[in-house]
Amino acid sequence: MEKQTGNKKFLEKEFVHINSRECTLLLEFNESGYSYSILHDNTNELLFSDTSNTFLDFFNSTENQIREIFKNDILFKYSFKTVLILINNFYSTLVPIEFYEKGKDKELLSFNAELPKTNLKFLSDKIPNIAYYNIYINTKVLNKVLKEFFVNFHIKSSKSIILDYMWKITKTGEILHLHITKSFIFCSYFLKGKLEFSNSYKYSNEEEIVFNVLNIYNQLGLNNERTVLYLSGFISKKDKKYDLLYTYIRNIEFLKRPLKINYNHRVKIIPEHYFLQHFIALL
Repeated sequence: MEKQTGNKKFLEKEFVHINSRECTLLLEFNESGYSYSILHDNTNELLFSDTSNTFLDFFNSTENQIREIFKNDILFKYSFKTVLILINNFYSTLVPIEFYEKGKDKELLSFNAELPKTNLKFLSDKIPNIAYYNIYINTKVLNKVLKEFFVNFHIKSSKSIILDYMWKITKTGEILHLHITKSFIFCSYFLKGKLEFSNSYKYSNEEEIVFNVLNIYNQLGLNNERTVLYLSGFISKKDKKYDLLYTYIRNIEFLKRPLKINYNHRVKIIPEHYFLQHFIALL
């Protein structure tokens, strides 16, 4: 396992001169690692965003393995005012608010997906704007270690954050949005403020991404020559994923960062869509 986050220079040489207790740390865990952003609360300045080089097997790591990773990462040596945890894995399901029953999260999620065998912690986010609960999973192991390192933290699903934001920016129009991670894609479609479609698909190659996206266009009755596909996450114009998508979908745009945050020069050089879920979670 790698032992250090992506930009050791910033954390050791620059952030050490900033009062970390005036900052919010956002940590996003995916199925093979984590990324992070640091917001200075007093100035509303997004100081830094990065992806860790450390491999962390979300579903199979032991307490000691996670604890060792945290101990070796300089990021976790600082004390923060607020810590926000985002969980971004494949396993989640939406349940209409009127049908949601507290204590039934495991039953509802198991009905829609074959879950990992790890000791799981079932969580849910209420998303009032779209009238759904989003049920998702953390692991009991990760949750225990987080409690050891942080006095207080809040957990939300990245998908919940994204869905709520998509609703906010398209109350009168339509938006077809595709968020791409290293192992799955998450797609949602809103029309006049109503969620019409939401689903996740695992992929092992670029062709599977295109196949699923074209099926979504077909299922929703959308024209792939006219309906814009908005992208965020793990994709750029220079990779094969984008080239293949553009072969079949003529209107593709990358979502831009929200304007309500001040972005440090370190963040401005990063493509705007890479850490979109971080930025909107910190609004």
